[in-house]
Amino acid sequence: DYEARFEHLHIDKGLQEMDGNLALKYARSRHAVGVEGSDFARAERQQTILSATKNKLLSVNYFFKPQVLTGIIGELKDHISTNLKIWEMIKIWKNFKDIDSKDISNKVLDNSANGLLYNTINDQGAYVLLPKNGDFEEVKYLVHHIFEDAPVKDRAEVVVENAQLEIRNGTWINGLANRKAVDLEKYGFEVIRISNSSRKNFEKSIIYDLSFGEKLNSLKILKSKTKASVSLEIPEWLRQDIANDLAGEQNPKKPDFILIIGQDADLTQSGIENTEK
Repeated sequence: DYEARFEHLHIDKGLQEMDGNLALKYARSRHAVGVEGSDFARAERQQTILSATKNKLLSVNYFFKPQVLTGIIGELKDHISTNLKIWEMIKIWKNFKDIDSKDISNKVLDNSANGLLYNTINDQGAYVLLPKNGDFEEVKYLVHHIFEDAPVKDRAEVVVENAQLEIRNGTWINGLANRKAVDLEKYGFEVIRISNSSRKNFEKSIIYDLSFGEKLNSLKILKSKTKASVSLEIPEWLRQDIANDLAGEQNPKKPDFILIIGQDADLTQSGIENTEK
């Protein structure tokens, strides 16, 4: 029976304790409604399962019980190939077990609103992902800069204030907003939206402070890292741009800051080389 190959999976919102069977269904499920039906969402669910498994192992100190550890490895041996000995695994675990997940750089290439890719159908009828910018310069920038650290103190201050940031490209330099997002996310800013400004004549970057001074530490760091001036008043043309961009979007996030990138923004090495060419 063809229909018997499918099962409707529903999981209530909130904290759930899953057994292996349900966790496997959660990780493998397809054809969900909306964004959860994408391959990217499925990959994220799989990452969630792995992270939750790690936390479970940590909570009961499995890795300090050799007998339990041996049993787990025995269960996994048919699915994992490694030349690590058990004592080597334990040593690695001790070195990294206390790393907080918020201190791990995690970036996904996807076709979301702020992603670097878009999906299309090629001439052969295949579903493909291509770079939004027309080339792979933005992707290269991400790979080259993802592990550059921000000062711990600066990042902590931004995270505490939960600063939400929208970035708009006010120049004709392709991909500048995405590159700046990569840099600022390291400082703890949550970049909720990346887009192009309808006006492309910005010589100097500018920050519009929609928190009206409530997140001063984040504003100070943002101003320092972008060399931008600060304004508390949003011009009418920008209000109209925002209204047009959010039309039809349900429950849009409100940014604390809108950063419009100007021509004074730092260029990447690849950007400098392209200019010289």
